[in-house]
Amino acid sequence: MQSQSQGEWDSRPATRVSQSKAGVARARQARQFLQQGDWPRAAAIYRELTKLFPNDEELRRHFLLNAFRQKDYEEVVQQSLDLAEQALAQGDTGAALERYSEVLRLPELVAGDQGQQAADRVAAFIEPLKADIYFSYGDHYLEIQSPELALQYFDVSERLSPGRWETSLGIGQAHLLMGNKQLAVEALYASVNSAPSDAASAYELLGEVLLSERRPLAELREMFWRASVIFEKYEFFDDALRVAHRWLQLDSQDREMADRATALNRALDRR
Repeated sequence: MQSQSQGEWDSRPATRVSQSKAGVARARQARQFLQQGDWPRAAAIYRELTKLFPNDEELRRHFLLNAFRQKDYEEVVQQSLDLAEQALAQGDTGAALERYSEVLRLPELVAGDQGQQAADRVAAFIEPLKADIYFSYGDHYLEIQSPELALQYFDVSERLSPGRWETSLGIGQAHLLMGNKQLAVEALYASVNSAPSDAASAYELLGEVLLSERRPLAELREMFWRASVIFEKYEFFDDALRVAHRWLQLDSQDREMADRATALNRALDRR
């Protein structure tokens, strides 16, 4: 059997397996392996196809169903997480949360089908994923302006994986929406202290909150400067420039920040 090279796959405009002769042939091979009871080789082909046709929902459903039938629960979880990530990238938070919910319920389903011992094995490899999943729930409720619910999920995420700057940022944002400014400031400081080289959004928001308390500009400049520098480090040039311009609205005489804004404009022009 002759395999397809990546270049041959990439040259095809098809977005679904059924639209590609090569894809149909590979799917047929996977079915043959399934009939022969060779799930590892079938799963390898399905994995290949999902990478080449990531938006083929029929393929994903077929893969998930067969993985569940074969009791390959790690594959079920991985495919569910991939689908959730795709949904988030497409702005469909609801679909992503449905996938996360399926992952969280999987041990219960396995317990009913295979018994508690099998369920415990599944729960063991899901446990490290829970902090990210609960964070995603919190982020969703924050986005739809339900800070009380968001805070509940962020708190669970924090208990499962303490000290992550993203979680502290989410907690701070939730407290701000609830009017708990002092608690928000504490959470935002926790965010920037836990990841001083990464927490750009936390630096920016903390600067704005302290500004609303009429803190002296000299105390705030470092917040805005670090936010801009970190955004630039990760090539979020639009955000880096936005923060620089925001500071220049507050202090138009800051020559160093003005030079930074000019350099960021040039970087954007080169893109």
